[in-house]
Amino acid sequence: MTDIFWIAVQEPGKVLARKGPFRTKYMARTLREFMGALPGAILTVVTIDDGEPWFEDVPTALLLLDGRSRPRCRRHWASSRKAFADAGSK
Repeated sequence: MTDIFWIAVQEPGKVLARKGPFRTKYMARTLREFMGALPGAILTVVTIDDGEPWFEDVPTALLLLDGRSRPRCRRHWASSRKAFADAGSK
């Protein structure tokens, strides 16, 4: 895997946006910051491994990195589901 990653941000009613690149050295911190700043967005980590793109849900990636963020991840999943459900009902 390369030492950089990106975050794909999908907010309700908006066009998909790419953020980054960021250094993998700071991945956990960066993922927490995005989850806190964008609680209603679907966030995806994008990495390159052996020349192929890999995509992973940000809360899942954070759980794999530190194993201690389960409550935070559950809150993010719930808030993003609610935001998209609310946007779909308008």
